[in-house]
Amino acid sequence: MMGLLRPTSAPLLDSFTDLTHTAIKTCDGFLFRDFWKQGVAIWNPWLRQVGWIEYVDKGFHFCGVGYDRNRPDKSYKILGYFKSLTVSVRIAVYECASHAVKFLDVPFKQWPNMGPLSLNGNLYWVTSNPDDTNEYLIRSFDFSIEMFRTFCLLPCRKNHSRDELVLAVYKRDGFSLLKQCYVTGEIEVWVTKNKISEEEVVWIHLMTLPTSNLPKLVNKLCGVSYFIFDKTIIMCCGDQETGAACTYIVREDMCKKIQIGLGIDSVMAPENLPWDLEEKILSGLPPLYLVRFRTVSQHWNALLNDTRFINNHLARVRPQIIFLTESKVYSIEIDLCGGGADPTIEVREIPSDFPYQATDLTHTTITTCDGFLFRDFWKQGVAIWNPWLRQVGWIEYVDKDFHFCGVGYDRTRADKSYKILGYFNCLRTVSNTYQVGYKKVAVYECASHALKFLDVPFKQWPNMAPLSLNGNLYWVTSNPEDPHRHDYLIRSFDFSNEMFKTFCLLPCRKNHSRDELLLAVYKRDGFSLLKQCYVTGEIEIWVTKNKIDEEEVEWINLMTFPTSNLPKLINKLCGVSYFIYDKTLIMCCGDEETGAACIYIVREDMCKKIQIDLGIVRFSHSVYLPNFISVPSEFRPLRV
Repeated sequence: MMGLLRPTSAPLLDSFTDLTHTAIKTCDGFLFRDFWKQGVAIWNPWLRQVGWIEYVDKGFHFCGVGYDRNRPDKSYKILGYFKSLTVSVRIAVYECASHAVKFLDVPFKQWPNMGPLSLNGNLYWVTSNPDDTNEYLIRSFDFSIEMFRTFCLLPCRKNHSRDELVLAVYKRDGFSLLKQCYVTGEIEVWVTKNKISEEEVVWIHLMTLPTSNLPKLVNKLCGVSYFIFDKTIIMCCGDQETGAACTYIVREDMCKKIQIGLGIDSVMAPENLPWDLEEKILSGLPPLYLVRFRTVSQHWNALLNDTRFINNHLARVRPQIIFLTESKVYSIEIDLCGGGADPTIEVREIPSDFPYQATDLTHTTITTCDGFLFRDFWKQGVAIWNPWLRQVGWIEYVDKDFHFCGVGYDRTRADKSYKILGYFNCLRTVSNTYQVGYKKVAVYECASHALKFLDVPFKQWPNMAPLSLNGNLYWVTSNPEDPHRHDYLIRSFDFSNEMFKTFCLLPCRKNHSRDELLLAVYKRDGFSLLKQCYVTGEIEIWVTKNKIDEEEVEWINLMTFPTSNLPKLINKLCGVSYFIYDKTLIMCCGDEETGAACIYIVREDMCKKIQIDLGIVRFSHSVYLPNFISVPSEFRPLRV
């Protein structure tokens, strides 16, 4: 919480009783609650932190909050006005840091009827176009230069004076506009295509909802708040007849009204969602929200630990990129947006206070197995990790010279006995003056901490970290029976019988020795293969038709991408990780020229490069499915 605000305690909020003159707004992740003629509380309810701004002049009327974007420390300001019987309305800006009030010499016109939205430091609201009474636009106030201006026209007009237009923030950096026709009750939703900035605003029509059971939103005593998630509208407003507080969940042809049973203007008993519908909604939410929901109720906490729910959530969740630097760990979430909007990424730091430091990322491997992340710390041990549950287990080798390769488990055992495949660098004495180096393959059993050496030759070993799928390891290698080394195949290691074998041939050949072949997991139980032609840069994507098992493998050519803007994937210092989602290729690798970490989003004839602005060129990364599987008790627990 900002140090410039006087801290107070949350119970202070209970002492103010007049909601008619109480506004609550959001800005930059905080809640701002205005208490008329008293002051403003800045509030983070999850951390139970509250700060207090007390006006010197109690006649100041709160409008909205923003900040000066030109300053790195975000100087927060409040826009408002003073009103008296003898003096006309005077607009003013209250600076929170200095407690100074600055009057603006501007007319009091096109002022927001409802509280404006705060986005990226500015305020925005809907108002009529003075040149056309049926046309509406968005006005804004820029706190950096302390000026009002017209931001953009709305994508639709009012056909009736009582049509309702409600503006909201969409996906953190854009706008959504809800229009309800007063005559028919039909609701249209529009969203901005790109992030809100100084560029031209492009609107996209997202959806239209029929009239069945939709509430009338005009003239709601306590207003309407809403957001869009997964093509679903969630609204909070008063009931049409009783005024009781309700939440409406609207998608396609369904409108579910749930009364908030707090006894506020209420004449009805609260209504609960059926458990199956509640479970379905929760299974579609991002992991970040679900982690917080554990504390809502005992039922929800038990549900999030239920194996069936975990599997349902895994089937719907979108993969993310786990990204490591020398000192920090990040999750990178990719938002494909849809509807013609540009894809975006969200980089979020996640807790990673390991007791061991990876001093050299060259020898640090991160891989996934069965829903867990395994991070190898060279010559120290291996951490098994679920970042969303903040659980870490630790495997410490007795012999620190063990080189980690990959993780799997014995599928013949019900309790999944985890094992690590690796090797030792050894020396064989040939004579008194001459020694020959060789590698000795070994399997480390995590439960018993036993090391078992395998009497097998060290050949066709994976150059990159192999994939773990259904307990086995898989990697791409050349076909020893092809003298020209154009044919490639998948080798595997089965942890159940501790044997290497050839799994299948790849569906395509290398036409050039520097063509790139990358294997990845596809839809949890299959493989995808990315082939990039070194000469043309063209990328082909192949996927397996069925789940990976002991039956014959059948490949399908899923898509081919033209060469425009595609990066060259050969010899990437920090490797390439990728996944396929909704016929879109998402890759993480270094920039061709600078080596800076980038995310590439490729679909049809579009290739969007987004640089990960962390100022580093040496990193490690892996594709990961966020989940709620607890780290097994056989691993020594560590706190993160």
